[in-house]
Amino acid sequence: MVGIPETMRAVACTPPAQATDLRIAMLPTPTPRDGELLVKVEAAALNRADLLQRRGGYPPPAGASPILGLEVVGTVVVAAGTWSIGDRIMAVVTGGGYAEYACVPANEAMAVPKGMSSTDAAAIPEAFLTAWLNLVTLGNLCAGESIFIHAGASGVGSAAIQLAKHWGAPAWADNCAMLANGGRMLLLGFLMGSKGEIDLGPVLARSLTIKGTTLRRTPSAQKAALVAEASAWLLPRFAQGHLVPVVDCVFALEDVVQAHRHMESNANAGKIILQMN
Repeated sequence: MVGIPETMRAVACTPPAQATDLRIAMLPTPTPRDGELLVKVEAAALNRADLLQRRGGYPPPAGASPILGLEVVGTVVVAAGTWSIGDRIMAVVTGGGYAEYACVPANEAMAVPKGMSSTDAAAIPEAFLTAWLNLVTLGNLCAGESIFIHAGASGVGSAAIQLAKHWGAPAWADNCAMLANGGRMLLLGFLMGSKGEIDLGPVLARSLTIKGTTLRRTPSAQKAALVAEASAWLLPRFAQGHLVPVVDCVFALEDVVQAHRHMESNANAGKIILQMN
């Protein structure tokens, strides 16, 4: 790859690891496969999955980069599909975000809204695609319905609230137990652990539906379809200012330890961003 360095700065760790074990290392620059872009990363966002992977509890899918980081914003330096060199894109990736370069499937990339900073754009891909997948694709959210959103200060939570408002459903219930007959519950993650006791009686008595999903392990074809559908609705509304990315704070890549500690403290309201120099 002409003009692209053979090595790059990236965050390295060997799970299971503590936040203090994260370090900056020189690692090989990835080589894009057919249908993939190589992106010079400008910013990446933290996700709870990064903490789990670092701790050894969430290994990357087969073939994915072992480097932490599930969403990136950057400039295309090796083009594929309909993209050209120099295009600014944002995307969810299966790994490799905490680095100067990352590979992105061309059909899973989204254009950065014109005039938007890389640190703001980094708060969009995982949060809004996950919210769309769960509210619209799986949840079939309709105008006039009520929705109760846990962890509303998180990246996905803040995105879900905005989508729900635009969809005509921002009414808040006091407790998830108020799920109405025929109600739907979408499981995005398990901050307090995945095991516990559950009474399945209400599921039968009130015809409830419980669904779970992880965007990271969604098959590529389904993810590409999700990106196409969601971006057609989302991107114009970001450009018009009707939707806004919610950023809590920005850290330099070298300050990744502090960024992880900040997320572990549960003090953030919105996304935590890593910015490349």
